[in-house]
Amino acid sequence: VPVGALGLDRQRALFEKIERAKDPVRYDILLMDQGLWPFTDLSRKISESFERVFDNLNTLKKNHPELRVAFQLRPYGASAAFRDNTVNCARRHFTEAVDILGNEGRGESYANIARGRLAICFNSTIGYETFFVGRGKKTLFINCAGDPCQILSLDPRFQLYDETADYAKFERAVLSLLNLELAELPEVARERIVPVP
Repeated sequence: VPVGALGLDRQRALFEKIERAKDPVRYDILLMDQGLWPFTDLSRKISESFERVFDNLNTLKKNHPELRVAFQLRPYGASAAFRDNTVNCARRHFTEAVDILGNEGRGESYANIARGRLAICFNSTIGYETFFVGRGKKTLFINCAGDPCQILSLDPRFQLYDETADYAKFERAVLSLLNLELAELPEVARERIVPVP
């Protein structure tokens, strides 16, 4: 799936504004919301597996309290029931200090990615867009649903495929990416660029 170039184009002014302001990093880890059952187009099994990511992220924050961790909501617009379902679920899992960030559909996701170090997502192209938001930005695609169709990166540095949702594997993958210095756009992101005719 090509990177969402249109979305990035729309946010270009926002990225330039953030870059000019030299906004400091606010988050080490930003978990991206992708909707939860029953308010999602994902299957129930896939959607509910995402809650295991919540648990692992909460444990990571407990074990590494120095990390600044947030959950970035998607824009729900007028769908308050959808948003409330996600927020209530997140709050059940997040007993540690994990910020839940609102989203009015004005580029908040991209702005916070630009202010973060690592984005975690499940099966969204925003994971690829993250690589393009700023130099050195990284994504960890997580799949603990046991569905190979949800694998989005063939580069193992950026993909955790683990149906057991083992915490130790999650922690290793996250800390490894936080310590990784990306000198240039990784090939797995470059492959998503579609030449403009």
